[in-house]
Amino acid sequence: TPPSVRAQQMSQQVVDELQAQEERERREARERLRRQRSEGGEAMSGSQSLSQSQGLDASQSMSQSMSQSTGEAAPDRPGGSYGSPSAFGTRQKAQAEASHGGSYSPPAPGGSPPGDARGDGPSPSSPDGESSASNEEERLISVAKSQLDGITGAVETIRADLEQRAFMPLLKNGCPDKAVEEARKAYDEMMLQQMLKIDGVESHGNATIRKQRKEVVQQIQRLLDEFDAFKKQDRP
Repeated sequence: TPPSVRAQQMSQQVVDELQAQEERERREARERLRRQRSEGGEAMSGSQSLSQSQGLDASQSMSQSMSQSTGEAAPDRPGGSYGSPSAFGTRQKAQAEASHGGSYSPPAPGGSPPGDARGDGPSPSSPDGESSASNEEERLISVAKSQLDGITGAVETIRADLEQRAFMPLLKNGCPDKAVEEARKAYDEMMLQQMLKIDGVESHGNATIRKQRKEVVQQIQRLLDEFDAFKKQDRP
């Protein structure tokens, strides 16, 4: 199959793949949105459970403090005897550990509750996680745009070279027909390589990148059509 025919077939294949990829990206976007909503619901449920647990601890502590101030016997102390303040604090900590299912440290003044601590980095649903994901998406989009800009520049260079190196003067000057055919094959191969490069550019769900990618594909298709017409009228 001649390179120009392969390039045209590749251009149609790229258009079909672009449409299929856009559909995949839309499905992935819907799936990400569903996961984010699901994670947000789980985080809210965990926060409510923690608030209820802390409220229960506070209620128990208040009840014990009131018993001390009125001189009444504590339910877990026979005869109304109380231990030292440090012993009371130890018992309160043990109750907190039991309610949290593990070790517990009281929050520092002005600090965040222990339930808000995360040892594995920011959650995707947190502001920091969203900012990190947004920065990564911007980086990928910037890379894709740079790739397309490079392909566009290469196509413009091929077009300018074709216009400056017309094959008719070569034939008129007695250049062997074999050399002309080799030049034609080289141009066909260059355009085919640009089509392959476009096929490797991901849009990452960005409408601007999708539009630019389609425009470059159309630009190469027009150049292929012009090149075919030029080859036909080039013969003496």
